[in-house]
Formats: sequence, structure tokens, C-alpha cells
Amino acid sequence: MKNTSYKIYGVLIAIPMFALSSGLQAQMHVDSVGNVGVGTFTPDSQIDIEASGPAFRLTNIGPGAGNWEVFVNPNTGRFNLANREVGAGVVPFKFDDGAGNNMLRIGINGANGLAPRTVSIGSSSPGEETTLDVRGSIMVHGSIVHADYVFEPDYDLMSIKENADFMWQNKHLPALPKAPEGLKGPVNLVGHLMGMLEELEKAHIYIDQLNKDNQALINGHRELLKAVSLQQDKLDRIDQLEQLVHQLITEQNGQSILTSLK
Repeated sequence: MKNTSYKIYGVLIAIPMFALSSGLQAQMHVDSVGNVGVGTFTPDSQIDIEASGPAFRLTNIGPGAGNWEVFVNPNTGRFNLANREVGAGVVPFKFDDGAGNNMLRIGINGANGLAPRTVSIGSSSPGEETTLDVRGSIMVHGSIVHADYVFEPDYDLMSIKENADFMWQNKHLPALPKAPEGLKGPVNLVGHLMGMLEELEKAHIYIDQLNKDNQALINGHRELLKAVSLQQDKLDRIDQLEQLVHQLITEQNGQSILTSLK
């Protein structure tokens, strides 16, 4: 087949409004119901693109940058949304071929009474008045989410009294920020989590300190009871000696009376 180009020009412009270039094989087909196939003669939808790594690109030719491409990775079957303006391109959105149902839903249908701004991950039925609903575990990387540093010898740990004084004076714990005005405002979740963990681990240190103090008091009390018991034994023995002496004196006095009568 001879390569032929077909072009449609506007009345007042010399630039073709529509052009078709034929090759050895037709690359575009419109079937009897209006479905358009690119790379296929049997399109299964209104626009059906079939190729190894099919893609289409949206390029902004205005003053603002913008060159986005939607494509399927030919090796993994992953659906991708790529920004081709950044170097060789970055892919901020990737959806694996085996992704489950309702992995991400934005703006749940308002017919069920939910706010249209709801973002749901892993669920099609988020809770009422929910902005973000996540079903499953959340893993956080790249942030400090532990507070084990409180156990280090060089950590400046407040005393229990200092911690209590700060808490009652400022109406919040030292490792947590003060509540925003009206109790509403942006919250650093990772920062709050780390602060809560720090306070929790400090609380366990305080519990251990109090337990040791309490154990010392218990041991001291036991020693005091032992001392009291020994003292009581001594008092009992003294009492027994007093009784014995009294008995001996009584007997001696009785003997003296009998001797005088003779």
C-alpha cells in the first residue's frame, strides 16, 4: 500500500485542522457505533488505545508549564500519571494492575448524605462527617516516630514536681504543643504522635521512680515493724522479770513473817 497523507484545512488558515497519514497498517478505526480505536480495529469503548505501553499526553502550550502523560507500563501493567516537564519525568501516581476495589475514592456521592470532600482509602462507605477515612494500617516513613531518647543518660528529664508544675501552669504536657485557638487548626500528626510517645515513656520512667520510692517505703516499714517487734519482745521480757521479782519479794516477805512468829 502506498503511503498517503490526508489533510483537512480551514477556509481562512493554511494550517491543517485534521490530518491522517496512512502506512502499512491502519492505526485508527471508527466502528459503526462511533467507538474510536487507536491501534485496534475492534474498539471496546468510546476511545480504545491498544499498544505496548499505551499512552496519551496533555501538553500546555500556554505560559504555564504542563506536560502530563497517562500511560500503562508495558513491563508491569501499572497505570501511571507522569509529569514529563521534570527532567526525564516523574510519576507521582501509580496504580498496580492488581489493585483492589475502592482503594481510593475522592468526593463520595452526596446521595448517601456524606460530604463531597470525603477522601476514602480502602472503603466505599466512610463514616459520617469524615474528611479522610482509612481502612487498614498506616505506615509512616522518613519521620521520627519514637521517643527512646528519654532513656539516654544525657536526657534532661524533668522531675515529677517540675513536670506537674508545667502541666498545671500551661494546661498541656511539655512535649505537646498548646491547643490552637478554639481547639481547631492544623495539626502535625507525626509531631503529636512523637510528643505523646515522649510523654508516655516519661510517664513510665516516673512510674518506675515512684515504684522504687514506694518499695523503699515498704522495706523501711518492714524494718520498722521488725524493730517494733524486737522492742515489744524486750518489753515483754521486762514485764516477765518484773512479775518474777514481785513474786520473789512476796515469797520472801511471807517467809519473814513466819520466822518472826516462831
